[in-house]
Amino acid sequence: MTSRSEDLRNDVGSELTASLAEEQAIAHRRNRPIAYMEDKLSMHSRNILPILAERFPIIIITTDTNIPAGEYYDVIKVPEKRYEMQMGFAFAKIAERLYRNKGLAFAYTYNCSGFALRHVPYLHLFGGSFLKNCVEYYKFGSWLERIKLIPGFLHYVVPEAITAFRAKKVIAKVGDLRDDLVHYYGRSYDSIDVISNGVGEDFLNLYSKKDPKAEATILFTGRLHRDKGIVPFTEAFLEHPEIKATLIVVGDGPEMPKMIRFAASDGRIKLLGKLNTEEIKGILARTNIFVFPGIIGGFSCSLLEGMASGHACIAYDLKGNREALQGAGFLVEYYQPHAFCRQLAQVVRDKQLRQRYSQLAHERAMSFSWSAFADKLSRAFDEMYELVDGPMRES
Repeated sequence: MTSRSEDLRNDVGSELTASLAEEQAIAHRRNRPIAYMEDKLSMHSRNILPILAERFPIIIITTDTNIPAGEYYDVIKVPEKRYEMQMGFAFAKIAERLYRNKGLAFAYTYNCSGFALRHVPYLHLFGGSFLKNCVEYYKFGSWLERIKLIPGFLHYVVPEAITAFRAKKVIAKVGDLRDDLVHYYGRSYDSIDVISNGVGEDFLNLYSKKDPKAEATILFTGRLHRDKGIVPFTEAFLEHPEIKATLIVVGDGPEMPKMIRFAASDGRIKLLGKLNTEEIKGILARTNIFVFPGIIGGFSCSLLEGMASGHACIAYDLKGNREALQGAGFLVEYYQPHAFCRQLAQVVRDKQLRQRYSQLAHERAMSFSWSAFADKLSRAFDEMYELVDGPMRES
């Protein structure tokens, strides 16, 4: 029988041994960097890269020239290419060389940046599914529009499929995207983690700047693209003169010419074009209704920013939007822009309803943060190290 002091010494010794083993593993990993491959750095990357750089040796491979401040292992800037597939091949060439020569552990990839990797093990974060987009476009498009999907299918869906099949680990930004990846590519449900988008404290702090007595003002922010549903929504908006409020549209994109025509015919519509982050914050601080008529995906950064800054939010009833709002906003029948406008008219008329849902949205958004996103991705990186190097072992 051992004494209590001997048991204590054994426990302390075990803890020290485990701690030493972990320190040795961390030291080993400092010499096994991660290739962080992304064309133009996304919103989530700009917020989490400085955090990740404190925990892991990160080599950024990107075309972006505006890199967030951080202690990176290296930054490799790649000249821009015309097509994303070209970029994928350029990134892969660099990562494969690093893998052969410098002990690269694995790569992190986003969008189409990793499909050309052949030997480098990689973790891929899906922000959406191009195949799902094509399916949705096919449902609503004319025959001519459906034919035009073919080049996009080859350019985007084929790399996506290669990535879905070959990635050692997969992460989805929202739960319904995980369902899509299981459905379309046959990955097992348990093999896909979900990491939801975050929102910064700077957007949450805008709520305190709101004027509760302000008149209803409607805001849309995002790319003026078919995905965002802005044109069908605005066409319906023109037919609802009972909505007596200004619609501010922030963003640019291929559907801008149509939006210019709409704005010329209705003085309620104000087009501000593409603005920088600080300018967008200023507008978020003085508006109180956020419309998100996107027909693809959901749980977008723009919706979260609208929630965080205190807006009554209206969106289509997609799984992603449902997951984001969870009762803290209004969900409208999918792809029914007139129903969307009828809900909008009610929110414009009812100040108390508007204020209540602005508060609910703000409170809901407080549960999302970029630090939580970074923590979850860090755990995924640790799992990747174990997959490629083996688990941390006690010596």
